[in-house]
Amino acid sequence: MDTIYTIICIVGSIASIIGLVLAIINNVVKINDLEKKRNVINIILYIIILFLSIFGGLTYHKYKKEVEKQLDYELRKKRTQTEAKAILNSFPLSGSYFNPGDNEGIVFSTLFFLEKNNTFWPDSYKLFKNNTENVIDQYNKEPDEQKKREIMEPAANQAIRVMKSLAE
Repeated sequence: MDTIYTIICIVGSIASIIGLVLAIINNVVKINDLEKKRNVINIILYIIILFLSIFGGLTYHKYKKEVEKQLDYELRKKRTQTEAKAILNSFPLSGSYFNPGDNEGIVFSTLFFLEKNNTFWPDSYKLFKNNTENVIDQYNKEPDEQKKREIMEPAANQAIRVMKSLAE
């Protein structure tokens, strides 16, 4: 529907410009010879057509660049989602109390993935980064190894859920 309105506006603008030129020629330029009058009208109309053609070409070029930019963005996002699926497939099904190294790897690889692709998911990156920093602070302050494992297991499960949501 917007295209129809745009076309109507363009046609109306061209008709207004042509009408203005004809009014100026009839009122200002007092040429008695009909042939000279037609030549002046033709020259002015050619100039208008030239300017409209240049404007149309520039507008189309700008539109084409925007469409290509949007398509490129969507393609990069799809590739990133495919990468997220591949990373998710390398993760265990859930964080495990008995594998603290896996839990840390899951959390950090998710954080690195989000950091690398924060242009697509800036809010998710900020939230996950803040949460991960809090978990790491708690983890580093805790002297008991069992408590450290209890801290990292839910963080790993959260990281897996985040990657699942990004991969969709």
